[in-house]
Amino acid sequence: MDIMKRMVLVVAFFLLAAAARDGSAVEYEAVSICRVGVEPRGICAADLDGDGDLDLAVANFESESISVVLSNGDGTYQPAVHYGVTDGAVDICAEDLDGDGDLDLAVATFFYEGVGASILINRGDGTFENQVVYEAGAAGRQSICAGDFDGDGDGDIAVTNSYDSVAVLLNQGDGTFGDAASYAAGAGKVEAADLDGDGIVDLAMTGSDSILTMQGNGDGTFQPPVVHAAGESPRAVCISDLDGDGSFDLVAVNPTSDEVTVLLNNGDGTFMGAASYGGGSSPWAVCASDLDLDGDADLAVASSYGDEVSVLSNNGDGTFAGTASTACSGSYFRQICSADLDTDGDDDLAIVDNMANDVKLFLNKGDATFPSVPSYAVAGEWDWIGRLSGADFDGDGFEDLAVLSEDSYAVSVLIANGDGTFPGSVEYVVGYFPTSVCVSDLDEDGESDLVVTGIGGISLLFGNGDGTFQDAVGYHAGTHTRWASVSDLDGDGDRDLAVTNRDTDEVSILLNNGDGTFVDNGAYAVGDSPFGISGGDFDGDGRIDLAVADLNSDDVAILMGNGDGTFGAATFLAQHNAPSVVCASDLDGDGDVDLAVTNILADGLTDELAIMRNNGKGQFTSKYYETGKEPMDIDVEDLDEDGDEDILIPYAGFYGNGGVMVMINDGSGTFENPVSYLAGSEPQSVHSADLDNDGDIDLAVSNRVSSDVSILINLAVTAVTAVGEEPAPRAAHLAGNYPNPFNPVTTVAFGVPRRGLLPDGGHGGDGEVDQDRDVGRDAIRHGEID
Repeated sequence: MDIMKRMVLVVAFFLLAAAARDGSAVEYEAVSICRVGVEPRGICAADLDGDGDLDLAVANFESESISVVLSNGDGTYQPAVHYGVTDGAVDICAEDLDGDGDLDLAVATFFYEGVGASILINRGDGTFENQVVYEAGAAGRQSICAGDFDGDGDGDIAVTNSYDSVAVLLNQGDGTFGDAASYAAGAGKVEAADLDGDGIVDLAMTGSDSILTMQGNGDGTFQPPVVHAAGESPRAVCISDLDGDGSFDLVAVNPTSDEVTVLLNNGDGTFMGAASYGGGSSPWAVCASDLDLDGDADLAVASSYGDEVSVLSNNGDGTFAGTASTACSGSYFRQICSADLDTDGDDDLAIVDNMANDVKLFLNKGDATFPSVPSYAVAGEWDWIGRLSGADFDGDGFEDLAVLSEDSYAVSVLIANGDGTFPGSVEYVVGYFPTSVCVSDLDEDGESDLVVTGIGGISLLFGNGDGTFQDAVGYHAGTHTRWASVSDLDGDGDRDLAVTNRDTDEVSILLNNGDGTFVDNGAYAVGDSPFGISGGDFDGDGRIDLAVADLNSDDVAILMGNGDGTFGAATFLAQHNAPSVVCASDLDGDGDVDLAVTNILADGLTDELAIMRNNGKGQFTSKYYETGKEPMDIDVEDLDEDGDEDILIPYAGFYGNGGVMVMINDGSGTFENPVSYLAGSEPQSVHSADLDNDGDIDLAVSNRVSSDVSILINLAVTAVTAVGEEPAPRAAHLAGNYPNPFNPVTTVAFGVPRRGLLPDGGHGGDGEVDQDRDVGRDAIRHGEID
């Protein structure tokens, strides 16, 4: 006789990280971005606010500032705080200069005589006093480093300049400095360490086809430089013990020859002959760190044109294996540093992108590999793509995508495999220069159809239910139709269209006959150059109203619906500048429909998102948030599964180096501490859906210039907290009662946010660790239970 059992399979994880995230985290498999000042050139990582995690300080050349970016401890960062310096900042380092136990900042500034080093004293909480400026040799400063050069226990500084000299400034013990002493030396990057093992800090810097070392005398003075051949035109130098012999070796990058040059120390400050390794395309910056956790220092190299970040794995003896590269759409990487940015026990990378005005964060997976975003080409090499949308077009339960190809006047349909991959695309011809696409069932047949606007009118593509679409049916609705909103405007139960006409400053209404054919129901005047449009019941009367972003008149036009497909005259809500996209949704959870509106500002590093909260009567009050430059779209979705709508904004950025901003709602319509992720070149649009069929929300991003779609997979897992190696239990319940034996094999899927150990109580029965699981999604298969 079978014995009925209710099975509970318990899966517990011993997480190796010091602490896992609390709550339902949102984290995407992508490089994240911190916006800083204009033309950043230098970076350092240090615990500036004394909370135990590593913050970032960045030197910004064009904006004559430094940016302090405080860490949240999990690899995400708070918005940058900027401090002015006298001149274009080119390099930065952190050191306790005034002896109070916290880290201060020393900055090299480029141009003027009489200046050169700016000192910013830490208040102890990661905020800083105004700069104090010191003369630091000739103009054209290049780099700065700190070390105790005179052996008195406080941090001194050294600054190189373009005239082949280094200025040494000795600390008076309180964070003030005496006059600089100058030495003929190299003109490039400078670092400090005890190179000859005598307990005294020495200097190393790049010169012409060489690295120069200067032996410290211990009293703050230095011996004349010794020249070491280091390949062609070395651009940067770093110091690390590469061969594990206890002495510091030297590494340089050579952008003209695409090489990395390694000089191993003989232990006395002399060096073996240079060994060269491939360093990717035009390497510009290098750092050394044990990235693969095997006990020796590997090399991370950043390309000056931003195409890639390369890792050279150390063989353990100071020689290096082949280069592994991570592609990146950054434009001009200038400096790199390594540190444990997310407090998970391995070192990550932070790289300044000179043209994108940001820092790219590469979080290590624990094996010296970094997030990479898969992308899918959907158009020809010179065919820019535009907006995208998605739905299950072929009825297999997986989210498919539709993407506009602007130059070929087509919409490309990508059918999903269900695991986050898309094997190919099929193009359908639409009208002239398509501008927006949305998905809806227009003919009430249960299949998803496409609505495409363009300069030549509207194209409707009716879905066959198998992933294919019928030829486009065209409708004329004004001139230069820019955007469409689909909703039931006349209360008859089918989906009507409202479209913006940019040239005539109108919104055209097309009412559905119920079968997917449409009749023109007139047009309504709005502001100058209407762009985005969205519908919702703003005044609570049960009728659909419309909100229109008027690009040139700096306002949002509100058209109140009469419920029969007609509308009252527009009223206007002022915006800061050039509102482009509008999205209607209940953002503060009070039951009425609010608005989110992008504003493109006339100048500056950032643009804005206006959150317009509705009082329930169709009256709005705005609060503004910074976004990346040129926000192109808005999507709303409950990303963290807490019951409120979060916001996604793709932004084109500088020189096409944009990203996707994720703004998490606190439940009240407030959005703080956004996180941005890298996608392709010039992101245009974002669609949120469960693309890999694992139950959480992933992102698809269309990239205009790179003519592809990037897929950002969500790595979020159910909340779990662990400290040290304490167990954090997780349970998976098979809720039904099964006969004995029950299903022959049962699979329990789970996610590991950081590399962790799995005690397999179901198999071993002893609670001991039986399996080692990698980061990412996984499953265990459990057989018969007697």
